Amino acid sequence: MGSNITIKDGNIPFLFSSIKHTDVECCTHIHMTMEIVLVTEGELNMTINGKEYIIPKGYGAFIPPFEPHTFHSSKANQCHVIMFSDEIADYFSKFTKEHYFNRHIFPVSTASAELVGKILPNETNTVEWIPTIA
Repeated sequence: MGSNITIKDGNIPFLFSSIKHTDVECCTHIHMTMEIVLVTEGELNMTINGKEYIIPKGYGAFIPPFEPHTFHSSKANQCHVIMFSDEIADYFSKFTKEHYFNRHIFPVSTASAELVGKILPNETNTVEWIPTIA
């Protein structure tokens, strides 16, 4: 895999994307990757599989593959969007396929948000880039 390969609608396996957004707006879409959205400032409005959420700073959302979702905020916000193919996390993939999610939102500690901000740059990466902890 070359470093110039990027995720596009999750159609390339074994990839990982980490992107920071300010005041993000995005039409309804789906993809085959898993997605975690961490709100780092303000308040983010999302619709996930037809259900409306207002996600405050310090919370995140998990979007399983093939669930329609959109970003549509009227207030200032910043978020960190992490997308990854299920091939990267086989156990996580199996878990999500076996469970129905009736609530997609979860709290994120300040320490976790800071760690994500430090180790994941604002760019798209191949799986070879993901750091390992020795």
